[in-house]
Amino acid sequence: MNFHTDLNGASEELIVASGDIVWECSFQLWGKRIQEIEHISIQHNLRYQGQYLDRETGLHYNTFRYYDPDIGRFTQPDPIGLLGWFNLYQYAPSGLIRVDPFGLSCSFNSKSNRWRNNETGRFTKRPTDPSELARYGKVNKADIDAWATQRGIPNTWHADPKRFPSGEFRYEGQGYQVHGHGNGIDPTTKAKWPTANSANGPTASIKNTINGQNYRTDGIWGTFKSDPNSAHIPLNGSFY
Repeated sequence: MNFHTDLNGASEELIVASGDIVWECSFQLWGKRIQEIEHISIQHNLRYQGQYLDRETGLHYNTFRYYDPDIGRFTQPDPIGLLGWFNLYQYAPSGLIRVDPFGLSCSFNSKSNRWRNNETGRFTKRPTDPSELARYGKVNKADIDAWATQRGIPNTWHADPKRFPSGEFRYEGQGYQVHGHGNGIDPTTKAKWPTANSANGPTASIKNTINGQNYRTDGIWGTFKSDPNSAHIPLNGSFY
C-alpha cells in the first residue's frame, strides 16, 4: 500500500499494488477534513506528522497532547513550557523548516553549564555534531561558542576588515567547520541577492569536512551549491 501526501506530510490517497485508490481525503490548511472517501472498508487515521486521529473526539493524538484541527491549536500547553516558545498552544509555525527528526536538537544552559534537549527540556550529553545546535532553522552564537570550547576547537578566523569590519568566527576541527558571517549583513550578497539570508542578518554555515556537505535550514545535509541560501543559517545572539 502506497501513501500519497500533501506538502505538510498529511495523507491524501492510499493506493494498493493494483493502482486502485482505496482511500482519499482532502484537508483544510490546519488539518481539518474537507471530504474523506473510503472506496473499500478501511480506516486510515494518520494525519499531520506524528499525529493519529481519535475518531471519537475528532482530535489528533500527538503523544504528549492533543491537537484540534478545527482551530489549528493544541488543547493542552506545551509540556516543555516556554522552552518551546511563548505561545504554549500554537502548532509549529513552520512545519517544513522547524524539524528535528532524530530529537537531538539541544541548547547550552549557561547557568547549569550543561546542555538541554530542545524537545524534552532535559539535560543531555554534549553534542558532537554542530548541526544538533540548529533549532527552528536558526542557530545560536552562544551555543556554537560552547560547542567549540568544550571540544577544544580554536577560533581560526583571519580578519577581513574590508568585507567584514566587525569580525567573524571560524571553528574547524574533528570533522566539522562552523563559520560565522559577521557584521550582521554581507554587503556583497546584499548587492546581488537582497532577499538572501546573509543579506538580512548574521548567518553561520555548518560543514562536514569529511564529506564536504553543508547543513541547511531545512534540516537536510547537501552540497553548498545545491542550495547556497539555506546553507547560510540565520544566527541568533551574534554581537557582530
